[in-house]
Amino acid sequence: MAELRLVGYKNYAGLITKRLFRMNISELQAKAVRLERELQDIQDLLAKTTHSTETGTDNLARTRAYAFNASTIPFEEAVQGGADSLKRYGFCVIDNVIPTDRVDAICEEILAAQSTITQNMKGLRELLSKNEFSGQESLEKRAVANKVELRPVRRVGHPPKPPNDIVWMPQYAQYLANPVVTAVARRILDDHLRIAQLHTRIIETDKPDGTLGGFGAVKYRGRVDTREWHTDWPHDLSAYGRDNPGENVGCIRQPFPDIAMCLVMIWYLTDVDANSGGTWVVPGSHKDKRNPRGPSDGIMVTAPIPGDMQITAPAGSVYIQDSRSWHASAMHNPSGRDRVAV
Repeated sequence: MAELRLVGYKNYAGLITKRLFRMNISELQAKAVRLERELQDIQDLLAKTTHSTETGTDNLARTRAYAFNASTIPFEEAVQGGADSLKRYGFCVIDNVIPTDRVDAICEEILAAQSTITQNMKGLRELLSKNEFSGQESLEKRAVANKVELRPVRRVGHPPKPPNDIVWMPQYAQYLANPVVTAVARRILDDHLRIAQLHTRIIETDKPDGTLGGFGAVKYRGRVDTREWHTDWPHDLSAYGRDNPGENVGCIRQPFPDIAMCLVMIWYLTDVDANSGGTWVVPGSHKDKRNPRGPSDGIMVTAPIPGDMQITAPAGSVYIQDSRSWHASAMHNPSGRDRVAV
């Protein structure tokens, strides 16, 4: 009986194989298109299902279910929790990565670094504006004479550049390879990690003279109802080169593949919440096929989006997001203290 069944199965398989061979190319192509359409419909449904409603977002913001304390829970629990939150919501927060007793000193270091960076760039621009250089060596000599810091580049014939901001932050740099943070990144990306960009991000508070704090264009500052929605490299549709295509290398076009390519991290050196510069984000938006700056997606870049929320985190915490997540810096900060972050 077993042998007869085997023979019957082989005959059936043979019939299926012959039938497939008889299908012409156009039928196969039509089937492929139909399956791709069905897959797209399922992905769109999944995006809508995981896209938090306003009620769901309110609960998420209240419970901070996206946050995991690196100093109070087991290592694996923090790592897996952060990775799961990134997959579900598109972001997570690892609390207390920088110890509480080190936060103030590092915050002061970041503020000092920002001042140094600003002065160094100002000095470099002044040097370049004089247009008195006959070559790279002349620029380097003048930079030394004017106390402007530069670094060499590997490409022959190209002028030196300002140093990366991290050189001014040696205390902060000690925490960049935090085991929990890097383990979360490896779980989402892979074992080969590289820091592509690093810079300070300070959101000023309201000034005593009435000048409003916040981020972005001055005319929008102080407004709780205004955003500047975007996604980050390599999913930045506004790109970095604007009209210069040679500077847009690395940015990709829609439709974005459903895979995490880059993680963005914001290291908070001050407490953040709805009134002190907490990052705006739309939970689940990393799965949305649209983009806030998509030319055909009809999304108002500066308007609130149903279900958006602001991150709450204590100083010393790290906000991690999928670069596809829709997010924006706060346009308001009435807290009385500048929000300091890297």
